[in-house]
Amino acid sequence: MKTVEPITPYGTTIFCDDIRLEASGKVTLVGVYIGDLIVLGTLPTTLPKFAMRILYTERPQESTDPVELRIFFPGDDDATPSIKATLELA
Repeated sequence: MKTVEPITPYGTTIFCDDIRLEASGKVTLVGVYIGDLIVLGTLPTTLPKFAMRILYTERPQESTDPVELRIFFPGDDDATPSIKATLELA
């Protein structure tokens, strides 16, 4: 069997209602969205909770450049994300 290394860097995001760190060290994702976000009622609306589990992967020493995470919500300008953070890579 041939082993194929994943193309890096890459990232994935899981959208859910809540993320909980259990005493055992496990992470529980509550109310995971699998395709569509269905809003009951009229728009615009407010979600009581909305969480994103973002996983970023790259090989050790693949890059020395800082990685900046930018999250854009509907209505954000292309140059101004609602959330912006620099990831500290281990």
